[in-house]
Amino acid sequence: MAGLTTLFAVAAGVGFALALGLWLQGQKSKRRLAEAGNAAAALVARQRALENLADGGFIAWLADGGIWSRGLQTLFDLPGEEFTSLEDLSPFIAADEYGDLEAKVSALRRDGEPFHCELNAADGETIIEVRGQPGDESGTFAAIVWLRDIGAEAYAVRTAALDSKAKLAAVTQDLNVLNGLLADLPVPVYRRNADLVMVWCNQAYATLVNASVADVIAAGGFEVETPLIPHQAQTLAEQAQRDGISVSESRHFVVRGQRRTLEVTETPAADGASVIGFVHD
Repeated sequence: MAGLTTLFAVAAGVGFALALGLWLQGQKSKRRLAEAGNAAAALVARQRALENLADGGFIAWLADGGIWSRGLQTLFDLPGEEFTSLEDLSPFIAADEYGDLEAKVSALRRDGEPFHCELNAADGETIIEVRGQPGDESGTFAAIVWLRDIGAEAYAVRTAALDSKAKLAAVTQDLNVLNGLLADLPVPVYRRNADLVMVWCNQAYATLVNASVADVIAAGGFEVETPLIPHQAQTLAEQAQRDGISVSESRHFVVRGQRRTLEVTETPAADGASVIGFVHD
């Protein structure tokens, strides 16, 4: 009878130990499942946070894996495409530019070296802005690369630049034509800058003062003035610049050995600072 009692006691003890072991194992499994669930939830939360920040697509490298945003599928117009590595992007980037992107990403992940560049897509139409930055203090990611289609913006900027270039070329051509006309004009013409220094004249003016155009400009101007009247030209130019109106006066000047009376006019230019001068009999 005592032996049977002992046997029951041993069996009860074994059963309790087994039940305790199973309970503890179940608790460990629950903790593992909870930890796995928390990790998965954290990963999803991080991905959602990054998705909310993304203007396009991104690739984020985390301490425990990587995230490839859904925006990449939209960016490259491939709804069903799966991205798992940087190499998966190579078919969608211009062949001669993918290698440069790969090198920049390697430097980012290895040395934390940020970068910013623009790439042409393989379709020859899309322009992709790429920004790479190392991880932040929050530890949300170890490194991240943002990709954004800036085709419309870039084309608009380039079109505006080309339009401005064309307009500038047209204006330059018009100015060249105008300068040519003024240079060949039989009436002596000159221009003074804001300091009233003569910085341009046509051939007729240079001939009038018995010099070459280059000599006139190099000297800052040879003035048509009546002898023994100092600063006559400067005074008239200052008046035109100050009052903003055309002013004229007669001057006696020797031209090729002959004394002549010339009418000199100084008129303010459209820029409000320089002055244009004309000379006529």
